[in-house]
Order: sequence, then structure tokens, then C-alpha cells
Amino acid sequence: MENDEVKIKEDYLKNLDPKEFQEFKLSGLKAEKSENNYDFWFKCLYEFFSSGNYSGTRMLEIGSGPTVHNIATASAYFPYIVQSEFVESNCEQLRKWLRKDSDSLDWTIFLQRVARAEGREDVDAAVPEIEARIRSAVKAVVHADVLNDQVIPKEHTQEPYDLILSVLTFETAAVNLESYSNILGRANRLLRKGGKMILISATKCTYWQVGANKFHCLSLEENEIEDALKKNGFGEICWKVRERPDDDLPFNCKNVYFLTCTKL
Repeated sequence: MENDEVKIKEDYLKNLDPKEFQEFKLSGLKAEKSENNYDFWFKCLYEFFSSGNYSGTRMLEIGSGPTVHNIATASAYFPYIVQSEFVESNCEQLRKWLRKDSDSLDWTIFLQRVARAEGREDVDAAVPEIEARIRSAVKAVVHADVLNDQVIPKEHTQEPYDLILSVLTFETAAVNLESYSNILGRANRLLRKGGKMILISATKCTYWQVGANKFHCLSLEENEIEDALKKNGFGEICWKVRERPDDDLPFNCKNVYFLTCTKL
């Protein structure tokens, strides 16, 4: 298993390009009709944060990629956010965006959809406000390795987090169910008791494609995910599932989901 995990890491380091990754994300918008997966996820995120049922201060995103839209709504509710990512070129793209560098990636089209999910009437006018609050909330961008027991640098684990968000990440690092379970256990140790974790991903997904490169994904059923969460100290598991459209997306799956759970 260890050798297989090393191969997965090497594949990401060698072949995952931030700009091609942005095209991968954009293809998910171009290929779908009417409401798409992102609209579903953004709506679920807004409903979670705006409900008032859970609040906190410290949030960790695991597997940020070079993107900022997944934490956009959270930035209105959590004033201390750490983004983390395995591929250093993605980390550098995040830092460029936070600094407003002229050559940073443009995530406007996604933030417009976030604004729509938040019920904003003028989505174009809302984007600069959302960008500003993200930049205010993000306190650090750090290296992450979910296949390492440390996961993120020690200086960012001195206090437990109130919330962990991970999008399409854990399955893409795990080589088998045991590996996936170990990843969940590592995430659990970063949370406070009673803390929440949000997982956004897809079931029965075997690959995702960025440019010409196909990357590994562990195919999991809903019951396997739920059993692994329970095994690693999570409860109060709540699913929202959207059946995958018939469009030609750059990954294969049975459906996509939004899952929340609590560290018991």
C-alpha cells in the first residue's frame, strides 16, 4: 500500500498543473445544462453556514487545489481559515490570488455562482465583496499530505479546528478502503470534539482528468464512506445527493454528494 501511495503522490507532483486544473473546473460548468454540480454544492454550503445551527472560528480546508470558491461562503462566517494543498504550484497560485498578483488565476465565474447561491440580486457587484472577505479570512496557505500522519505543519495544529472542509480530495489520495479510513482518522485528530467536517465528492468515481492526464480516484459506495466515518469517530452523518447529469464531464461517477458529520 505504501508504494502505491508514493506513486499517487508522484503523479500529482509531476502532472497536475494549476492552469490545466482551472480548465478542468471550468469544463464542469461548460459541459452541464441549467443547474450544475457546482450550483448544488454552493447551495448546500450556503444552507449549512446560514442556518445558524453551527458556528466556530477556526476552519481548515484540506485539498484546496489552486481554488478559492469552495471557502467563499465560509469566509462570511469563519474569520480564521487555513487552506492546505499537496501540490506546491497550487499553493503558490493561491498565494498569488490572495496578494492580487496580476498573473493569478481568475475565479470570477465561480464566485458569481456562489453569489447566486447566496441569493444576491447583482452577482457581478457581489464578487468583489466576496473576494475581499476571502482574502480577509484566509490566514495561511500551507502544504498538506493526507497520507502523512502530520497532514499539515505542526505550527498550524496547535489548536484544534472547529470545521474541516474537503472537496474531491480524500478519494483521490486513498489507494484502498484501509487507506481512505486512515485519512479520515487523520482528519478527525485535527478537529475539536463536537467539530464538524464537510465532505464534497462523488461516489463510484474511478478517475478524474486534467488536460491529457487521468488521475486516480478510489471508487466508493455511500455505505463504505459512512462505515469508514463511523469507524473513525464521526457521527451525525447527513447526506445530500445529486444524481450525476448525462453530460460529458471530466470525471466518472454514480452521483455527487454533500456530506456533513460530527466528531463524537
